[in-house]
Amino acid sequence: MAAASSGFDQLLKVSARTRVRRLAAVGGNLATAWLGAIAMAHRLERQPCLDAINRWAGSITRDLGLAVVTKGPGRPAEGGGVLFVANHVSWLDICAIASLTGTLFVAKSEVASWPVIGRIAASFGNFLHERGNLLDVARVKRRVAGALHQNWRVTVFPEGTTGWGSALGPFYPALAQAAIDAGARVQPVAIRYWDAHGRPSQAAPFVGEQTFVNSLRGILREPGITAELHFGPPFAAAGRTRREITRITHRFIAEALGVDESRIAADPRRLRRRGAH
Repeated sequence: MAAASSGFDQLLKVSARTRVRRLAAVGGNLATAWLGAIAMAHRLERQPCLDAINRWAGSITRDLGLAVVTKGPGRPAEGGGVLFVANHVSWLDICAIASLTGTLFVAKSEVASWPVIGRIAASFGNFLHERGNLLDVARVKRRVAGALHQNWRVTVFPEGTTGWGSALGPFYPALAQAAIDAGARVQPVAIRYWDAHGRPSQAAPFVGEQTFVNSLRGILREPGITAELHFGPPFAAAGRTRREITRITHRFIAEALGVDESRIAADPRRLRRRGAH
């Protein structure tokens, strides 16, 4: 039965022609965003910048065959600075979240070296940080707080790495301080991916030693992937500690995904050890 199911799945993979068409569309969108990053991103004010990110992300998701849906009553918070706190499964998370609400992202510094995408990320004001370096985390925290104070929306992935989505890792609480410092609101976001059969997607997660090219190739072969986003109720960061914020967001995301809440906050000593190398 498993072999028959596997063979049926292969029949449902998209044709080479469709993959080429999708890839050409994605390439065209990346080229447009890259040119925009060079020519005008640095001149855009807050709302035009967020609108541009929103439109571009929506276009990319359509090109990839990625349907983005929301589950439950929650919707992205509007008006004023908001820190979205999400679990991290894939680079697709950025496209999915941004397609529903224009937002900047905190991402690992390695993204800056990615062809085309690195220039886009940096030029549109995203925050790139060196993983494992406490001093750099402090720098990024100050920048994020400044953006939130100016009513930008920012998304963080406090697990610090991607995972399959079947489990939830501990959250680093450091960047939650940015919302406290800015007097902003916080909104948790739970993300998971389904394939065309309604099963957990095997193509969406970006894990291990996988390269961006291999990940993109697998996604383009799928007849369709659905990104399901659960937005929790937004709450004020004022009067809370960063660990309280971490507990609230971690608990909501764990419950929305139906996974165990084994550990909430990462051990900061491990972060210091990594930063020492």
